[in-house]
Amino acid sequence: MLRRALLAAAAATATQTTPTPDIIDLDANITNTLATHEVAVVNFYAPWCAHCIRFEGEYALAASKVPLVTWARLDCALHRETSEAHNVEGYPHVKLYRHGRFAMDYEGPNEAHQLARWVQRRSTPHVDELKDWSDARPFLASLFGDDNSKGVRGLVVGVFASNASETAQTFARVASGDDGDDLSFALTTKPELVAQALRERDHTIALDMNEDRVHVLSSTGDDVKTMTVDSSTTPRTIAAFVNSALEPAVTRFDSSTAAHLFHGMRGPRVHSLLFVDEASKKGEGVADAFAALAADERLKVRHVIVPSSEARVLKHFDLNSGFDLPTVVLCDLRGLAPSVGDDEVVLDDSRDAHVHAKKAFAYRLRDWHASNRVDRATLQSFYAAFFDGNLTTPFLRSQPIVGSLDDAPMRAREASEEGRVVTLVGKTWDVVVGAARRDDDDDRDFLVLFHAPWCGHCIQLMPVWAQLAELYRRVHSIVVASVDATQNEVASVDIDQFPSIYLFDARGSPPVLYEGALDLDALSRFLKARGTRAFDVDGLRGGGELRDEL
Repeated sequence: MLRRALLAAAAATATQTTPTPDIIDLDANITNTLATHEVAVVNFYAPWCAHCIRFEGEYALAASKVPLVTWARLDCALHRETSEAHNVEGYPHVKLYRHGRFAMDYEGPNEAHQLARWVQRRSTPHVDELKDWSDARPFLASLFGDDNSKGVRGLVVGVFASNASETAQTFARVASGDDGDDLSFALTTKPELVAQALRERDHTIALDMNEDRVHVLSSTGDDVKTMTVDSSTTPRTIAAFVNSALEPAVTRFDSSTAAHLFHGMRGPRVHSLLFVDEASKKGEGVADAFAALAADERLKVRHVIVPSSEARVLKHFDLNSGFDLPTVVLCDLRGLAPSVGDDEVVLDDSRDAHVHAKKAFAYRLRDWHASNRVDRATLQSFYAAFFDGNLTTPFLRSQPIVGSLDDAPMRAREASEEGRVVTLVGKTWDVVVGAARRDDDDDRDFLVLFHAPWCGHCIQLMPVWAQLAELYRRVHSIVVASVDATQNEVASVDIDQFPSIYLFDARGSPPVLYEGALDLDALSRFLKARGTRAFDVDGLRGGGELRDEL
């Protein structure tokens, strides 16, 4: 309490100082206020937050380093709903906007130099023009020099008949939209500048100017990757080519590649995982066929070989190394990509069709094709079904079923009527909750607790949850249920915090997240206010026509 009071006093003192004239104080109307600003940086802060108080000076210093950009701030204590609408979950939180629309989050340290560098890179088209050797030498040295201290992973060079052409401007848009610090972009009308440097390293590029080209040079020393471009080439096509050129056609999964594969920003966010025991007879030649397909599909799909020794990964997808291999799993990670403005060009595929925001899905070949055969023709059909949106049943993790699947609905009904919490797993979710919501004659609402066994708040809530189930035992239209979300997945919700409580009503409406107090009275009031069917409980009426009155 004392600490909070001291922080509040410090904040009050800070607000009495002269405001920095270069930083705009925003109100609820962020979008309209910033609409006329090409690039704006906004610091979402709370005056009682110690980190925000320390960051205030760093933010002002960063603003002074990049004066051509609009710098602003929003007091989230005064404008809580606005901050929530802009997905601010912690303080301080810095976001970049283009013409009033969100572009990207800053995820670096709260330090002026790093923030200023991040803003500078994203506020101007970071593409160099190579006019002569004095321009080309330092640009190429950033990749090929003895000390690649900047961590440059690749160089992207566009060679055009005119740098003012439509094709060259498309290339520049890709450079401006790139959100990484590991690529450098340049354009030139003189391919001999690049060719001269590459010749010393046994690389060659075409020198004729009959066609515009984009060259990608990787720090790994691989051959230069080249694509021909023209006025019909889209920024997305160039971005996809750049990503694929920087990645090997096939990556082997191990401890050194796992983080880059599943948490990296670059490359296709659709991953094809080949699970194979290459030492077994069934695994002979499978990896070679997979690699051949990868060479053709690398613009859309990242291909990964997972050896049978990776027992933890096999277990995650419920695969048996003896019976199920070889097989393939398609992982759709596009929904986990950062949000971007509608007119932004980014080097990922998060805006493709059939993408579910903030949700990742996996599709197993063995569930789609009974033969589970891993050959080129089968995989091509598997990929086509995926990209056409025809794979509608994702693999969902689940604990083992107690009893038979057919009896799960009856067991759930009996548990609810006896005043017990209905325990659901991934495999029983659809036959219990899904089937009830699809049945027009079934008027049950399901209040479901998604918990984790290690979560202290969840453990404290369990006795209250049991009391709630007992309280509603005679209300047949209310089912109190729970799911261990660390071992079971549900397609309709994405659980990212524990405990999470959702109401799945009988009308089939989108799930409603409960955000009230975790006590019996508050939970019961929520059910009385939200119940589909009218009921009496604890001497009070709820649900039905009373929903809007409570």
